[in-house]
Amino acid sequence: MDLPDHRRLGRQLNIFATEEECGSGLPFWLPAGATIRRELERFVVGLERRHGYRHVNTPVMAKRKLYERSGHWAHYHEDMYPPMDLGSEQLVLRPMLCPHHILIYDQQPRSWRELPLRIAEVGSMFRY
Repeated sequence: MDLPDHRRLGRQLNIFATEEECGSGLPFWLPAGATIRRELERFVVGLERRHGYRHVNTPVMAKRKLYERSGHWAHYHEDMYPPMDLGSEQLVLRPMLCPHHILIYDQQPRSWRELPLRIAEVGSMFRY
């Protein structure tokens, strides 16, 4: 049995398009796809809120040192986009959200009474 390919179906249903000038694996969400994506995000955010999560937004990149400190660099650097030099620092597109959320946690002293601290984010992650 020949199973449907999501890339073919996405184009046939006008959900997304890709353009060679932009690069492979980088979809343009067309109106139907953007609607599907938005509704899925609303569903997930609603579910998270019902379970006590509060939402944050974090930068799409950070210093390489953050990922070294979190241990992600040692384990995942081959799957991350290469660092970008900015002056004397190296910035990396985030491959995951947790190191950024740890920085949010560290913003103030915490009591065990606050635990579990539930934060969530609908954010992009960038993996090579």
